[in-house]
This record gives sequence, C-alpha cells and structure tokens, in this order.
Amino acid sequence: MDMKNRKSAFTLAEVLVTLGIIGVVSAMTIPSLTQNWQRKAYVTQLKKSYSEISQALESVISDNNALNLSEAGVNYNSVRTFTNNYFKKAKDCGGSPSGCFAGNYKTINGGYWGTPWGSSCFVTAGGASICMTNYNAFVDINGQKGPNIVGRDFFAFNIDNRGGLYGEANGSYHNSNCKNTNHGATPYYCSSAVIDSGWEMKY
Repeated sequence: MDMKNRKSAFTLAEVLVTLGIIGVVSAMTIPSLTQNWQRKAYVTQLKKSYSEISQALESVISDNNALNLSEAGVNYNSVRTFTNNYFKKAKDCGGSPSGCFAGNYKTINGGYWGTPWGSSCFVTAGGASICMTNYNAFVDINGQKGPNIVGRDFFAFNIDNRGGLYGEANGSYHNSNCKNTNHGATPYYCSSAVIDSGWEMKY
C-alpha cells in the first residue's frame, strides 16, 4: 500500500481519553461559571431596584420644587401616597410585608435574620418587592422567590432627607458584616459591599 495515500485517524482509546479530559475540566469549571453568572444576575436586579427607588425619590423632590423629602411632604405617614404616585405596582400590601415578601430571611452563614418592615410594602411591575419608610427601604429583588437570603436576593438601603440612597456607612467592615450571622445591619452592609465593589458581588 502506498504510504502517501494512508489517512491518519484517532483510535477509540484516544477519543475516550480526550472525552474524559473534557468531562473533568467541565466538571471543575461549570459550577464556578454558574455561580458567577448567578451573582451577576442578582447584581443586575439589585441595580435596577436601586435606580427605580432613586428616581422616585429624585422625582418627588423635583416635582414639588423642594430641596429635600421633608419639604416635598414625604414623611413616615405619607410614604404610601408617595409610592402610589411614583411606582408602578403589581401588588400593594399596605403597611405589612405579608403577601409581598417571603416569611423569613436567612443570612449567608445560615443564621436567622427575620422579616422586613415599612409603612408601604408592594411588588413592582418588574417583580421586585419593596418595603419603604421615609428613611429606609428593604428590597427583595425577585419577590417571594428563593433563595430569600440576605446579601443574595434581599438587601436594604438607608434614605437621607435629600433623597440619597446608601447602605451602611462603616465601609471597612462591609464584606464581613454582610456575612455575619444575626447582625442587625446585615442587609445594609451587603448593599454597601456590592456598591463599593463597583456593583459586583465579591463576597
């Protein structure tokens, strides 16, 4: 047989070895890729809720030619009127989180955190659950769906009188306190951890 006309080919053993290597590499990398994708999805939803709340606060101040929320007439008792006027609601739960939020929330480390509160609780047209007062806002970025974990799909923001939205001021401890079991400020620290990292979930 003319050696020049022979065609090289993989043996069955070589094919099986190659497939085995591909399988091992996939098993090692796919979980990490999935986790990174989920983190990005959480952050995208959080950023959307952050923008929605910020725009509403800025709008009520601007529409009333005011310098701050107090001058715009936004206080604890009038927050529901404010949210009715400046949010598109899919569901209104009044002053209770029941029906809009999950029953209880856990911390990343598996501890019990509890439930949010506010004078106006509702579900947005985009599916996020929000409980607000004139000085804070709790957000579950995907409503009652899981995992219902602080720092994953549940966060909190402080609201200053100028309509500014921020997490917890003590910046040096954001990541550790976000994961701290039963820490009272946990959802605020988690918000700060994401924002301070350039809108990334690094914890």
